[in-house]
Amino acid sequence: MIGKKGISPLIAAVLLIAFTMTIAGLLATWASSFMTQKTNNLTQNDQKVQQCLGVNFDVTSHKIDDNHSALLINNLGTVDIKGINVDVIKNDYTTGNIYHNDTISIPRGAIQSIKINSSDVGESNFDNIKTLRITAINCPDFAREISP
Repeated sequence: MIGKKGISPLIAAVLLIAFTMTIAGLLATWASSFMTQKTNNLTQNDQKVQQCLGVNFDVTSHKIDDNHSALLINNLGTVDIKGINVDVIKNDYTTGNIYHNDTISIPRGAIQSIKINSSDVGESNFDNIKTLRITAINCPDFAREISP
């Protein structure tokens, strides 16, 4: 092995430092974008939680006749309810929307009556309807289910 020389220790040190700095730069870029994405997800989840804080209501159903019923929505929460959505679950577990109003506002402490018709979901009466699911549009994760 005569005549073979390695690289100088100074060049080896410079190459090692350059390689380490390149890896550190790549990791820093990845970590920055990863944290930005996670922060955005947390912000969206926080807005959803904030939107639902204070939403609480109770619903009672009063049958008017065979195919008309009135829902009394009592806002028990600390915020106004913005919009009401009523979905129906039939006895065969098919679902449908029977009522949607995104302009209705129920102030806290107030009671609002909503009239629903069984014909809105293709039924002549409420006999084939198992459950009504009522949600506040400003907090769709909070729902009440009742029998019509």
